[in-house]
Parts: sequence; structure tokens; C-alpha cells
Amino acid sequence: MWEVRYRWETNKPQLQADLGAGRYRFSPLTRIYRTEDDLEIWATLDALLLKAMAIVLGRRLNLSRSCYHLLDHGGAKALCETL
Repeated sequence: MWEVRYRWETNKPQLQADLGAGRYRFSPLTRIYRTEDDLEIWATLDALLLKAMAIVLGRRLNLSRSCYHLLDHGGAKALCETL
């Protein structure tokens, strides 16, 4: 995470060029094995791009008010009130 942040000014133009040209490829997930359960973790840059895409798409898509998990849709309380 810190490397992406530290080198952001030099990596940002390359990232923008790769995205614009359709050359960006997500990295494989990293798996961390634990006794209770395993974790799969996105690479830092991949996680950043996924979050950015979610923000942009959330603004452009006409999302239903029934999607209570979304911000400003009321959450679990609003869901329970509809039942």
C-alpha cells in the first residue's frame, strides 16, 4: 500500500495510459492460509481501481432504492420497516 502511495505521482500517468488503452490487467489474488479460514486479498492498485469503478458506476447507474446496503438507502433499519 505504501509503495503505491509513495510512487503515485510517477505511476499515475502510466496507470491512466494503461486504462485508456485497455492494457491494464488485474493481478492474481494473494491467498493467506489460516486455521479458521483462508483470506484472498487484492493487490493494492487493483483494490484502488475496484473502489474507483464502484464509485463511478454507482453515480452513473440508476440503482434501486431496494438496495438497502448502499449508502443513504436506509440500511437494515429501512429494510426491517418494509417487512
